[in-house]
Amino acid sequence: MQDPAAKTLTEAELAERLRKVALDLTKPGGPFQMAETVEAGSVVRTYDREPRTLREVLVATKAFADRDAIIYQDERLTFAEQYSQVARLAHVLRDEFGVAAGARIAIACRNYPEWIIVFWAAQALGATLVPLNAWLTGSELIKLIEEIGPQVLFADKERLERIGGASIVPAERCIAIRAAGHAAARSFDELVGGSDACELPDAEVNGDLTATILFTSGTTGRPKAVPGTHRNHVTALLNRHLRVVARRVLSGAAADAAVVPSKAEVKLMAYPLFHVSGISTMYAAAYNGHGLALMYKWDTAEAIRIIEAEKVTELSGPPLVIQNIVDAAAENLPALASVATLGCGGASAPLKLMKQVEQIFGGRVVPRTAYGMTETNSGIIALDGEELVRNPDAIGRPSPTIDVRIIDEDGNEVSVGDPGELTVRGAQIFSGYLGEAPYSPPSFINGWFRTGDKASIDANGIIRIVGRIKDIVIRGGENIQCVEVEICACDHPAVIEAAAVGVPHPTLGEELVLVAALRAGTDCTETELRAFIGERLAAFKVPVAITLTHDPLPRTASGKIAKQELGPLVPERSKA
Repeated sequence: MQDPAAKTLTEAELAERLRKVALDLTKPGGPFQMAETVEAGSVVRTYDREPRTLREVLVATKAFADRDAIIYQDERLTFAEQYSQVARLAHVLRDEFGVAAGARIAIACRNYPEWIIVFWAAQALGATLVPLNAWLTGSELIKLIEEIGPQVLFADKERLERIGGASIVPAERCIAIRAAGHAAARSFDELVGGSDACELPDAEVNGDLTATILFTSGTTGRPKAVPGTHRNHVTALLNRHLRVVARRVLSGAAADAAVVPSKAEVKLMAYPLFHVSGISTMYAAAYNGHGLALMYKWDTAEAIRIIEAEKVTELSGPPLVIQNIVDAAAENLPALASVATLGCGGASAPLKLMKQVEQIFGGRVVPRTAYGMTETNSGIIALDGEELVRNPDAIGRPSPTIDVRIIDEDGNEVSVGDPGELTVRGAQIFSGYLGEAPYSPPSFINGWFRTGDKASIDANGIIRIVGRIKDIVIRGGENIQCVEVEICACDHPAVIEAAAVGVPHPTLGEELVLVAALRAGTDCTETELRAFIGERLAAFKVPVAITLTHDPLPRTASGKIAKQELGPLVPERSKA
């Protein structure tokens, strides 16, 4: 529930109240007290408390032994069963495969329960897990596997079939998930079989070890490899937990009691586990003793069935997923009665979607948005509750461990309210792409990571994304922010998603065109949509050509529209 008292406060009063709660929780002696360390010549803040590694997070889950940890179709694993399977697999990886701290383990798999077991087994040993995008083609998977050189590869039947007979990993080091009897791999079930309780093997794991190597979504080019340390991930986890605790304190709970993981709840996983948002959702659920409901693939009707059957309290996902739920809510409100939080991540949340959450659920459901990247190990900026209702176009405030600067083209910090490039630093931020020197240009400037997003900060410290530095169409010398046009198009009742791109023009340099996907059962003409946009934006921002489709636009695993895959949908030249 949202805090009713917050609605009576002014924007400045609410901001000050939130600031005081955060200060109280993070002060010396507080439950989230901070420590300082030096990275890239700058002082950054970390949490001076346990857990300090993902192995410690796993061990902490033993306290939830009898609760459901994983729910998948008709399968269930309690936290005790999950821990035992992880321990058995960790022993096998160490004893049979020689996996030790720093070894790389790759996994290419759907959101099966086995994915989670492999993740925790790698973290228990201090090994580096390399999740591979399950949507990739066989040749793409092979290239990434060759690039990272894993000591062990886990893959499900579909991925094994895609890579075919490629001998990139010897069969004795390739483990098949849900593909019993596969000729080119050993069986996962055989390795972790048994029901006896088992303890983790001994391993020296510290915060500086690389826990994961994740690949960026590749929306602007070839995916880049992003190493994430245990410190990066645990900082992300505690930042997320601090926001939960702060909400409880704002609702009247005592700080010490609010820190204790809450009663058993169930979260529905709408992200792929190989994406940073999926990983952060997974370990946050485990740390709080919450069950995680997995799906074979996203299906709105099936999601509603799971929500009702499992009394799901939280669903977070890309905007399109949340839009699907909101669109179906009117006819399924009783089935969604347990939902307390709906959060958007992975891409910008449309303004009207945040408003719909408030209107349809009558303030009962807390809307949430977060901003983050693979390079930041998930969300670093977040906004929820009453503040988001008041500022539905914002991404929020930075977490306590994150410093934010908005800079101009020369690297100078801009004034409050002025737009510029969003740069960040902190214990949650990676130190550089694989193979590059730490904190090196052009990804970093004086130790600050350059996000490539154009943003502004208001007087109350709330951040708004106003565009993508590189997602600009320059028409006759006029800069057009694609996101502005996309948001405007999505305000049309028939449009569910849109992508604005530039096409070459002989004299203007570029012109703006738009691809828009329409809601099922609705219709709209190009003329109508151009007129709709023209009533709201300057004439030079109105797309000169629009392609309309009832099919979903291509997306990356994180939910972002993959503009490079729009292909024939993009008009080749102006229709004007």
